[in-house]
Amino acid sequence: MLSEQTTATHSDPPRQTEPAPNLEAWLVTCRNAGATPPEIADTLISAGWSADHAATASLGSLRSTDQQQLLWFSLCWSAGLAAVGLTTTLHQMLSAYPNPQLAALTLTVSLVMAPIAFLCNWLAGRTEESSMFAVWSPSRRLWFGTLASCTAIVGLVRLISYLYTVMFSLLSPRGQIPLDGRDFAQVMVSLAVAIPMFTWSFTQWRRSNVAISGLRRSA
Repeated sequence: MLSEQTTATHSDPPRQTEPAPNLEAWLVTCRNAGATPPEIADTLISAGWSADHAATASLGSLRSTDQQQLLWFSLCWSAGLAAVGLTTTLHQMLSAYPNPQLAALTLTVSLVMAPIAFLCNWLAGRTEESSMFAVWSPSRRLWFGTLASCTAIVGLVRLISYLYTVMFSLLSPRGQIPLDGRDFAQVMVSLAVAIPMFTWSFTQWRRSNVAISGLRRSA
């Protein structure tokens, strides 16, 4: 619920049927009093709003300008490129016909991007500690959602491709399509990188999603 300061300043949230100016004025009051979007959403639900509309409206309390767009962009892209570079390098090392130039290129990308990702993650933590509203950044939600989606797609495509190879080998005449242990090792490498990356990015996306992180306790 809203803090005592917010409640004392403007205790009666507008009904869902009231004109937009009333809602905007109330959201500004709540934002200036330090209320977070989940707290505002909870109060709107108590006033008769649906959960979905309350989550959407509560984001209107944020500043109109997103001040950390470059930080979230740099964090997600550097982390993603570091993961892709590491995975590709390991794939080349496990391949029967490795490409040294490609392995050197992808390893270089990974070694450059990984420190940038760690630095951006540290700066993001500092930013979220200094401002309780940073976690609700629209660009934060966008880039973490994009990273989680891309990671899930890559991991699933790799897993499905390997399972198809296994099925095709089992259904082919004996010995015509032999199974290669390198394929299994490469899939394990992909999953070992993709699963932690997806878990991290999806968790961060959930933190920025008011409808999920802020309204669960209101159900």
